[in-house]
Amino acid sequence: MIQALDGMRTGLLIAGLFLLGGCFQQTSLQFSDLKAAQKYNRAPAAEYDVNALVAPRGYVESVLLQAFGIPVSDASTREYLKTKIYLRGEFGGECDFYAASETNDKLTEFPREICDDEKGLTTGAGAISNPARFALVSEACESLATSKLDSAMAQVVSNWSSIAVKPAPDAAGVVKVYQLFHRGAVPGDQVIQALLSTGQVSLNSTEAWRSILINICISPGWQFL
Repeated sequence: MIQALDGMRTGLLIAGLFLLGGCFQQTSLQFSDLKAAQKYNRAPAAEYDVNALVAPRGYVESVLLQAFGIPVSDASTREYLKTKIYLRGEFGGECDFYAASETNDKLTEFPREICDDEKGLTTGAGAISNPARFALVSEACESLATSKLDSAMAQVVSNWSSIAVKPAPDAAGVVKVYQLFHRGAVPGDQVIQALLSTGQVSLNSTEAWRSILINICISPGWQFL
């Protein structure tokens, strides 16, 4: 029974990623997780549009911090994302052109964005898409969806932490989860139904929400410029 559920969940996950991908900026990437690509005999490196511009490291880190509700006091999780995302060369240059600026006194307003004190980073703003960065994001998404599910869902369902029996996913909740990553965007009905379907084979409502959260997080669309 459990194996059957796992098979159904995997099939719906893949179908959901294909449908989600059709709603985002065009890219030939079919799988954001390299292990999944290999398992299903896909070749993401060969199919990947290497000319697509993607968001810089600072933006990706910021979205994940906010989507999973990571407070400033959570030093360990912030260090995890800094190591996993911010300091990795797969995410391109050290400058985040969404944030870096100078004051009238020619002082850097957001000094971290310059990254002069960090080592091993390439120069220039922004990044070119590559499979490795999406694999790293996928790993971070799955890790955070386990360790920080409650803080993410607190932004979606009122009084989430105090509810003993979690409510089943609904369309309104899916939209809220989607907007944690796609800021200001509204998913179409097909995307909503695909995401709801990925949760329907989960063992309980908590796992259903986790499945939806992971699906949206690992889908690469929110990272494209």
